[in-house]
Amino acid sequence: MARSVAQASHDGIDLSGTGSCICFNVRKTARAVTQLYDAALQPFGLRSTQFAFLVAIAKRSPIGVRELGELLVTDPTTISRSLRKLELSGHILIRPGLDRRERFVGLTRFGRSALKKSIPRWRKVQQMLLSKFSESQWRDARERLDEIKNIALEAYSKQSCIGVEDSDPH
Repeated sequence: MARSVAQASHDGIDLSGTGSCICFNVRKTARAVTQLYDAALQPFGLRSTQFAFLVAIAKRSPIGVRELGELLVTDPTTISRSLRKLELSGHILIRPGLDRRERFVGLTRFGRSALKKSIPRWRKVQQMLLSKFSESQWRDARERLDEIKNIALEAYSKQSCIGVEDSDPH
């Protein structure tokens, strides 16, 4: 007998409401959009995540690693790994700051060139997606996404919804 995806219980596990999971739906959308931008940027040897790093660095160069992580809402492990790949590929240069714990990131000539060459392809994808929405629809969607991000960041910083007392991991 076929099971319904909307089925509330599966083998005694209450799955009601999981289909409307904000995390799942945002990530599903992000994966689809990422695939589209990745395909457009592939001829330049960039992925959409790397493009975002290069744009942020170009806008604020030189930028501290911690500030870059906050700007991109990226955890320290992910930012270190991503920056290392960009450094090894010759796109960025990481320099020490005055404080031993401080590091600053800037684009190399190669990184600026790759960014400059990839922006027209990025613009084509951006325009194609934006053409499917009115200006107010996209503005409203961005505002809702920012609200979700801000709520999640605030809750995470307070650990307000993931208390240990709420659940038993076993």
